[in-house]
Amino acid sequence: MTTDTFPAVAPASSETPSDGSPSSRFTFDDVPGIAWELTNAVLSASGVSAEFTISINRRAFRWLGLTITLSPGRFRIEFSERYIRKAVLLQDIVTLTDTIVHEAAHIVQTVKYPRSWRDSHGRYWRGVMLSLGFSPSVRIDDVSYYIAPVEQRRYSAACGCGAITGVSGKRRSLMLRGRTYLCSKCHLQIFLTNGDE
Repeated sequence: MTTDTFPAVAPASSETPSDGSPSSRFTFDDVPGIAWELTNAVLSASGVSAEFTISINRRAFRWLGLTITLSPGRFRIEFSERYIRKAVLLQDIVTLTDTIVHEAAHIVQTVKYPRSWRDSHGRYWRGVMLSLGFSPSVRIDDVSYYIAPVEQRRYSAACGCGAITGVSGKRRSLMLRGRTYLCSKCHLQIFLTNGDE
């Protein structure tokens, strides 16, 4: 099995420092509890009742989170282990929260609008995200940083602003034949950095 499934129970209360303020640091083991509480809050705020489990997928490389419909009213939310480990390392609770709400919104969308499954990021899902007060974005800006660090990719490219981008073998081949690509941040041309030029 490639996932760790956590029981559908409320997590224990987080530790509180001696000054009385809640702890702002979180660990890898805290993430399923955070996801559980936040998903329940989203479902409650949307007036939806559904059964769900939270899983950590060890083999996920191309997505941060995924909501799977097991049967009507039963769901499994999976998160990429690599993504969670990076979020914990960087203590990036904002991106983690956005991803959890994104996946919880899929549950609300599926329960409220059962025929909307064909358009998973369409108007119904966007409407749920907006009603929750979140931006309906499908990808975070730096998804490659979370999933596969550029240093581990086979090819990379850089531009004038200093951003390093992972490059697939196909894109590298096209770049070697003269195709140009632009940086998503500064919109300047990117160049291969692995001595392939």
